[in-house]
Amino acid sequence: MASNRGKGQKKDDYLEKQAALANVLLKKLLEFSNTLFRFFYHGYFGENAKLKNADLIDVEFQAHLDQMQIDPGFFNQETHPAVYVFNQLLKRVSTDMLRIQRAYQLRLTRTPEEFSMDTTLFTADLLGQEILQKINTVLPFGEQFAKTKILTYPDNDVEVRIVPYADILFIGFSVSAFAIFEAENSEISSDYLALAHEAGHLLYRFGMLPQHAQDQSKSVTANVVQNYLQSELRTRITEAGHNIEQVEWISDWLEEIFSDVIGCMLEGPVYLIGFQQIMEVEPPVEIDAPHPKHPIAALRPYVQNQIMNAMPGAPSWVPASGDRLTADWLETMIKTWPNCILRMWPDPKSSHAIEEALFTLENKTHTGREILAITEIAVKMLIDEVITKWGSDLSSVEWMADRLDKVAQQDVDQISQALHTHYCKRIEQRYLAKLDEVAGRGTKREKVELSIADSSMMDTVADVPYAADLVELILNGFWSDEGPKGGGNPGGFG
Repeated sequence: MASNRGKGQKKDDYLEKQAALANVLLKKLLEFSNTLFRFFYHGYFGENAKLKNADLIDVEFQAHLDQMQIDPGFFNQETHPAVYVFNQLLKRVSTDMLRIQRAYQLRLTRTPEEFSMDTTLFTADLLGQEILQKINTVLPFGEQFAKTKILTYPDNDVEVRIVPYADILFIGFSVSAFAIFEAENSEISSDYLALAHEAGHLLYRFGMLPQHAQDQSKSVTANVVQNYLQSELRTRITEAGHNIEQVEWISDWLEEIFSDVIGCMLEGPVYLIGFQQIMEVEPPVEIDAPHPKHPIAALRPYVQNQIMNAMPGAPSWVPASGDRLTADWLETMIKTWPNCILRMWPDPKSSHAIEEALFTLENKTHTGREILAITEIAVKMLIDEVITKWGSDLSSVEWMADRLDKVAQQDVDQISQALHTHYCKRIEQRYLAKLDEVAGRGTKREKVELSIADSSMMDTVADVPYAADLVELILNGFWSDEGPKGGGNPGGFG
């Protein structure tokens, strides 16, 4: 890295441009929050809810409302009490304001060398952008997100923030994440491996099926990725002889499993290691507890291994490594949290302890094996659709070309080390290439004006269109925190 010290100034310029992006995002947040206030002031509390108040002089805003074609039943204060709606919206605006300011300030503030976050922020933005580039290359519907921007910020945990006011992937990562680049040994935090998973939430919620896979005889909403996959899942579950109403939890888990499929597709088996390292630091009481939208975390590595084993065209070392890493998961938990594990599972020494353990879902008890039989149906459906039917091309992802057949025959520690070393080398190469790129743009430092959002940059950050179901969309669709461990991180530092 010594030869790249001269590029440090250009790295600062890059961080300043990302700070300018944060400034643009803040401006869009304030504009949207102003729009929300007027929307509810003139409509939600209006006597007739027709939104034709003569005092509403914002022509552009009025045009949005006209396009929405809202019927009187939209403003149902029985389902959306005014005090609840305003409290939720105010909290979301204030939370985002603090997060955006954090992203902005940390890219501008020069901290002492021993606590500098420059490299960490630079790496997070770089890897996030490359995830979007991979999605655009690998997935046949990825071009829908070709203009999506990426902005990362340090937080308590890994999460994705889906916002309604800009086409941007706003991702938080643990403040303890690190990126150390040295001459002989580079070390990258496993937290960065969650970036691909977090991007999966964006694809699931807002992606449209590839054109060739769309059913033109159905409504547009039926061809939205999440709607189509939910419908297909119910069909597959029924065809397998199960009553979907008795396993409704698999529908709640589908978004997370889809995001794991994206993570496994883009990162390969090292994704399993990253997830296990993220989960390992939490006590097994949390590992065992199900979350409505997240698979039971003790079983999560098994679900991810189902994905790796179902991956078409993967070299033989991939499922072999996945099997070894998953078999080691129970042992890892026992070593890290022995008292909790012994109390939870009387016979943890059994190689099938997790599969035989009992879990309660929707007031019904299932064994781990029974749950995994259902998740396998979901995994196979997702692989069939996303890769086989939709035509995702995995030939360009790096891990497909790795030659680790001999490593896969060794012990788990050697497999983990080999995969992690490969990953760190790849990131180091990308990091150095990015430094070369920004340094090659010229020697004259460009002044980035941050007091007023640059108009040219404002034009590059697209707005998210208004929709007819604005209240439901804002409260339940957008402005959500989704993290790989479940539960989100609604508070953050703010």
